[in-house]
Amino acid sequence: RDEWYDYRYVNPNVNVLLTVDEKSYKRPNEKPTSDAHPIAWFHEYDGGRSFYTGLGHTIESFAEPLYRRHLLGGIRYAMGDDDPLNYRDDGVRPLPTQFRKVILEDNLNEPMELDLLPDGRVIYIERHGRVRIHDPKQGAIETAAKLTVTTLGEDGLLGIAVDPNHARNRWVYLYYSPADDPPRQRLSRFELAGSHITTSTEIVMLEIPTQRADPKPGCCHSGGSLEFDASGNLYLSTGDNTNPFESNGFAPVDERPERAIFDAQRTAANTADFRGKILRIRPTPDGSYSIPDGNLFPADGSRGRPEIYIMGSRNPFRMSVDDHSGDLVWGDVGPDAGRDSTVGPRGYDEVNRASAAGNYGWPYAIADNQVYADYDFTIGASERRFDCVDPENDSPNNSGARRLPPCRPAWIWYSYDKSDHFPLLGSGGRTAMAGPVYRHKAGTSPPGLPKYYDGKLFIYEWMRGWIAVVDIDSPGWPPVMQSYMPDTEFSRPMDMVIDRNGVLYLLEYGTEWEAQNPDARLTRIEYRAAEDAYVEESESRLAAAEASGQLGLSKPHAEKERGHLTSSTSAGEDMVRASDCMACHRVDEPSIGPSFVAISDRYRDQDDVLSMLAAKVRTGGSGVWGSQPMVPHPQHSADEIEAMVAYILSLRSTAD
Repeated sequence: RDEWYDYRYVNPNVNVLLTVDEKSYKRPNEKPTSDAHPIAWFHEYDGGRSFYTGLGHTIESFAEPLYRRHLLGGIRYAMGDDDPLNYRDDGVRPLPTQFRKVILEDNLNEPMELDLLPDGRVIYIERHGRVRIHDPKQGAIETAAKLTVTTLGEDGLLGIAVDPNHARNRWVYLYYSPADDPPRQRLSRFELAGSHITTSTEIVMLEIPTQRADPKPGCCHSGGSLEFDASGNLYLSTGDNTNPFESNGFAPVDERPERAIFDAQRTAANTADFRGKILRIRPTPDGSYSIPDGNLFPADGSRGRPEIYIMGSRNPFRMSVDDHSGDLVWGDVGPDAGRDSTVGPRGYDEVNRASAAGNYGWPYAIADNQVYADYDFTIGASERRFDCVDPENDSPNNSGARRLPPCRPAWIWYSYDKSDHFPLLGSGGRTAMAGPVYRHKAGTSPPGLPKYYDGKLFIYEWMRGWIAVVDIDSPGWPPVMQSYMPDTEFSRPMDMVIDRNGVLYLLEYGTEWEAQNPDARLTRIEYRAAEDAYVEESESRLAAAEASGQLGLSKPHAEKERGHLTSSTSAGEDMVRASDCMACHRVDEPSIGPSFVAISDRYRDQDDVLSMLAAKVRTGGSGVWGSQPMVPHPQHSADEIEAMVAYILSLRSTAD
C-alpha cells in the first residue's frame, strides 16, 4: 500500500495540484485534520521550475496510467523550454562567478567590527585598540586612534558604531576593555574629525563590571557588537562572562561557594545584570541615554534593568537590525558538549530573530528550548529539569528577580553534526554570526548587490568559513536559505556591512586565533554582470590550467622545513589546513590548544597512538592539555582523520 507524508511546512506560494483527505487513511487517534493537505505541487523558483509529488511509493503506482501522466506532466513542466536562464532577471539566482572578492588590506591584527561613514569610507577596529579608516575612492588607509586596552581572555577593543547623524555631529561609539582597574567594559562616544579620533572627546556612557582574572577563571564571552536601528536606538551585545570549562560543555550553573564565575545564572539569567544580554538604549546629545519604549523591563527599573532588550544569551557576538521590519537578528555562540546527556542537550549555536523583547533561555535551555538539568555540582547529580515556561532563578549568585520571562526558542540552531532542519549549514566547529539584511534600492547597479538579494539576511560562520543568505521575508519555518559564494575561501569571516550602493564589505579574522594573520583582511565583494563573469571565469580557468599543467590540479606548496614530510602535498596536511584545526592550534607554538609539535612529541612513541588520537579528534575531549575542550569533528571520515593525525605525528621539534 502507499504511504502519505505529513509535511512540517509547505510553501504557500506553490501551485497545488493534488491534496489528500487525511480522514481517508488516518485513524481517529492519529488526529486527522480537515485542513488542506497538499501532496503534489509546482512553482517557479530562482528562474527555474520545480515540480514535487508525494505519490509513487509502490511499484504498482508506475503501472497506473493516471500516475504516469501526472509524472510526465511534472517532468515536462520542470524541463521547460530550450531558452537559457537570463541571469539579468531579478528572479534568477546569480552565479557564484558573478561575485569576486577584492582584498583592500591584509595582515590585520585581530580585526573585530566595521561600520560605514556617510562619505563612503569604511571604519573598522582591531582587538588590540587600533581604529582604522579605509577610503575606497583613494585607496588610502589611515589610523584614526589607538586606545589602551587589555586583551586578557576575549577582551579588547570589541565594537564600533557610527552615529546615524554622523554627517552633522561626527560621533562614533566604541565598546572596549580599559586596561586599568577595576575590571570593566566601557561604552563611550568619541568625535571623529576628518580621519582622526581625539581621545579627549571621550564621553563615557556606560560601564559594565566584569570578572577578568588571569585570564581564567574569568576568561570568556565578552560579546561587544554595536548596531543602530532606523529609529536611532543603539544595541549592545554582551557575553555571559562565565567560565564554561568545568561543566563538561553543558550549562554552567555551579552554585557552590566561591564558584560564582562558573554560574551563568549570575549574569545571563539575572535581570539586574548587563551581561549575557543585548541592551537597547537611545543616545542623547549630552552623552547620556534614555530608555526607548518596548524593552524587556519597565523604564523605572522595578522588574529589571530597563536597558535590557534581550536576556538569556551566552555570547551574542554579531548582530544586525533590519531597517525595514525593525527585527533584531543575532548569532549566539553555544556550549561545547558533543552529545546529548542526562545533564542536557549537546551544544548548539543559534541564529535568533526578535521583533520584540524577550528571554532566550540561557543557561536553562538552548536551541528549540531543549532544557538542561538543574545539576547539583556538590553531589554530581540532578533531580529535575529547568522549567522554560515559568523559569525561576534560585541561584545564590542571582541579584535580580527570581521569576523570569518565559524562554523563547531559537530561530535557527545547529550542533557539530549535520542538522536535520538546516542541512546547508554543514558540520564541524561552530561560531554563528549574523550579518546585515539587504534592502535593494532602485537604481543600484554593479558592483552593488542585485535585486535578487532583496530581503535576504546574510549569516556566516567563523569556524566553518562559509556565508549563507536567509530569506527573512518568506513566511513559515524553517526559513529558506542558500549558500553565498560557496567556491570562495573566507578566512574566518568576522563582520560585514553593506553600503548605500549595495556593496558588501567584509572583515576576515585570519587563520589563527589571537594572532596577527597574513590572511586577516578587509575585503570588498563586488557583483558583476553575467556576461563579464562568464568571460573572466573562462579566462581564469584557462590560465590556472596552463600554470599547473593539469586541469583540476593545483600546484604543490613549497616543501616544509620542519618534520619528516617529503612533500607538503600530504593529504593529511591539506585536510588539517582546510578544516578548523588552525583556529585552535599552531604548528610549533601554543594557541588555545597545544602546538602540533607538542602533540607529536608527547604521543608519537605510544602504542596504537594513531587510532587513539583519531578517536579523540572524532568525538572531542578535554582535560589532557588543560580545561579548554577540543571540539568534535564529525564532518571528517575515519580515513581523513587518520591522515590528519599521521601528518601531526610526523612533525618534530627543532631539538630532535
